[in-house]
Amino acid sequence: MINYIAYIIILIILFFVSVIAIKSINRGIKAKQNLIKDYDYNKYKSKKNINEKD
Repeated sequence: MINYIAYIIILIILFFVSVIAIKSINRGIKAKQNLIKDYDYNKYKSKKNINEKD
């Protein structure tokens, strides 16, 4: 009986750890996409400023 309780607790902990890992992976992917968008925007903005100076 104690073995079953221990297994259930371990499974619950593993479930929560995997949920947190999935959320962090998704958050990292979104952050990287936002960095790429910001970089592209700044690159476009700097090209626009160079053209306006001419």
